[in-house]
Amino acid sequence: MGYKEAVDYLYSLQKYGIKLGLDNTLSLMGILWNPHRRFKSIHIAGTNGKGSTAVMIASILKGSGMKVGLYTSPHLVSFTERIRVNGMPIEEERVSEMTLNLESQISNIKCITPTFFEFTTAIAFKYFAEEDVDIAVIEVGMGGRLDATNVITPLVSVITNIGYDHQEFLGVTLPEIAIEKAGTIKEGIPVVMADNLPEVRQLIEDKCKDMGSKLYISGRDFRTEGSRLQAPRPRSAPQDPTEKQGGPDSRLQTQVFDYYGIKKIYQGLEIPLLGAHQITNASLAVATTEVIGNEIKIEEKMVRKGLKEARWDGRLEIISRNPTVILDGAHNEGAARSLKKSLEEIFLPGHGRLFLIVGMMKDKDVRGFLRVLAPIASEVIVTTVDYERAASPESLAVEAEAFNPNVMAIKGVNEAIEYAMGKAGSRDLICITGSLYTVGEVKGFGMDVERLRV
Repeated sequence: MGYKEAVDYLYSLQKYGIKLGLDNTLSLMGILWNPHRRFKSIHIAGTNGKGSTAVMIASILKGSGMKVGLYTSPHLVSFTERIRVNGMPIEEERVSEMTLNLESQISNIKCITPTFFEFTTAIAFKYFAEEDVDIAVIEVGMGGRLDATNVITPLVSVITNIGYDHQEFLGVTLPEIAIEKAGTIKEGIPVVMADNLPEVRQLIEDKCKDMGSKLYISGRDFRTEGSRLQAPRPRSAPQDPTEKQGGPDSRLQTQVFDYYGIKKIYQGLEIPLLGAHQITNASLAVATTEVIGNEIKIEEKMVRKGLKEARWDGRLEIISRNPTVILDGAHNEGAARSLKKSLEEIFLPGHGRLFLIVGMMKDKDVRGFLRVLAPIASEVIVTTVDYERAASPESLAVEAEAFNPNVMAIKGVNEAIEYAMGKAGSRDLICITGSLYTVGEVKGFGMDVERLRV
């Protein structure tokens, strides 16, 4: 089985859809000799910010000299991005080998029909065990209580922002969704949580009390202050004739903030990820490293180094200038609000018009997403990605026109970018968003993306 055949097999498991429950995963763990028990872990649930928080935690731990596994989803371009050790994606050959091995073991067991995510989770945990990682940072796929990753017993459970998403599986109200996220809380295991709405916060507090788990909440037990954009480094020569020698390059901007923690204070922490929500995510990451301090020694210089070196593509990622082109994987109303705030505070003050390119999945809250972002755009360009769950440009256009009169429907992300680039001036802003699948398709264009880059 080659790599392409392995990935094709994995995607073929999507025919089983999404099945929340732990039976299949526990069966797979048993077949693989329980790899999830052979490494320490950190478990991250929530609606938005899970991946960014996971990446920053992993970067800090790696900087502390540990061998760190990282399991996130979805990927942007290559399946191998989902499973990493010390920042390096799993080798294609290992994907092929491990897929064939596990497929052959379950092929004659009729009671096991794993989904794509269950099979992938099994591969990830087996890989981390074989690589003898010191610790693995594990992002929940969906919900938490019945998510395939919830077979681990972590050193700490992390819960990021909780909002509306996957309501057909997790419930229609925030308390119902929060109950699923809280299902990752284990007896006696500490919990680090973002400051959520009162009804969510109370539910998590009650769950932690029932489980005997110490809870640390952002804004109560740790906080940030003085957040600011780091002055960009000057360029040695102007790249735009209209700019002065040594002018700022927004791609080099970072954010700086002060952290007042559970026991420690760090001033002037720096992250390369933009947006106020990323400072929140960074504070969760630092608080998590504080909580596991009894198990793992993490020095201040490692916290600083790890945050500064954290990289997470497709989240307010600037891929071009003149015009400035941004990729962001926001895909629900909560993420749209964070993106809007970042656009208005960081980008739009120094730019002209905003061209919003949106490609979304049809099972998302399209109206709620567009209600937030469409009104601030000069023009909304709706498009579709090559994926069976993708919403059609025509259906997106109907929703967008309720919030902005200037809507253009274009089939194909590449064609949508060509259209926006043709209309945008050097001072304008193009934001491509709506789904990580859309972002991934842009990054997978290769030659076309390189044409957009400076």
